[in-house]
Amino acid sequence: MKILHLSSARSWRGGESQLSLLLHNAPSEVNHIVCAPAGSMLINYCKEQNIPHITYHKRASMDPVFSWKLKSMCRNHNVDIIHTHDAHSHTYAYHAARLGLKPPIVVSRKVDFPPRSTAKYLHPQISKIICVSDCIQNVLKNKLPRTNHLVTIHDGIDIEKRSTAAYSLRTRFNISSDSTLIANLSAMADHKDYPTFLRTAQKVYKENNKTHFLIIGGDGGVKHEISQFIERYDMKPYITVTGFIKEAHKHLEEIDIFLFTSKTEGLGSTLLDAMLYETPIVSTDAGGIPEIITDGYNGLLCQVGDEKALAQKINSLIQNKTLGKTLSYNASRHVLNFSAKVLALKTTNIYKEVLNIL
Repeated sequence: MKILHLSSARSWRGGESQLSLLLHNAPSEVNHIVCAPAGSMLINYCKEQNIPHITYHKRASMDPVFSWKLKSMCRNHNVDIIHTHDAHSHTYAYHAARLGLKPPIVVSRKVDFPPRSTAKYLHPQISKIICVSDCIQNVLKNKLPRTNHLVTIHDGIDIEKRSTAAYSLRTRFNISSDSTLIANLSAMADHKDYPTFLRTAQKVYKENNKTHFLIIGGDGGVKHEISQFIERYDMKPYITVTGFIKEAHKHLEEIDIFLFTSKTEGLGSTLLDAMLYETPIVSTDAGGIPEIITDGYNGLLCQVGDEKALAQKINSLIQNKTLGKTLSYNASRHVLNFSAKVLALKTTNIYKEVLNIL
């Protein structure tokens, strides 16, 4: 079977990472073609990995011209299924279906807020909607009149990918060796709620000035706001904004505490990385996060926006090293349930179901 993976992302974030895992772990009977914007990080990745790909010029979130071209693209490449991996690519495929696109469409839904419009979820060509968590599936169930095409497949992780970074964050950013290093590996986007991250850092540092905080990720639209906050409250001595770091997960070995403050989150696949690297986790309970983190077992959870509770739990880890080791050990065992091979097998079975070849 031939699957056209449609993406509109120019940067590399969780969705692109999950797509790469799917490409490399799917059974040999599945042939993949990636269609993504020219010059995007996903296309660059496909070139490096010799993955068949097609480029297009992304002009807007709705592009009837590209939707029309998508019809020809599928016909020319004998595509059996289009798998869309973000909201804009879903929109392109939906409008192509309205224009007569033949292959069925499988949609990946990774965000936990209700859709503004239900039309593109209900078109007959939309055969399956893969939700990254039960939380997302429940959000859609409450919004859509037809729900028999919804299915949950959690994000996966390459459980063999653990490796060491080529350089030290402490050395590169001149961070004292005796400071507790607390970090988040997420794009600087609104839903990651970095204001809560920063307010938590203030409270922790007030109690323990042997701490240093890192924000590791590219600008998702709120970098200026974060910089202003840091400047206004004179936080530069204990907070470093690194920007995007390629293969940032490799630095998790040297991070002492992973702080995740999202206010909405489909699942939080970067938490799986922290679990694999046995980095103790303090997180909000947004969206699907409780589906992978059990408070007190493999991480510590707090309510969204509660910087006081987040700071308290960080301080408890600083003071009780045994607690951190126990949480990390449990996490490293639990993350084995989220193997990339399981992700790929479940997704392939969805393709087969759509094509009636089970």
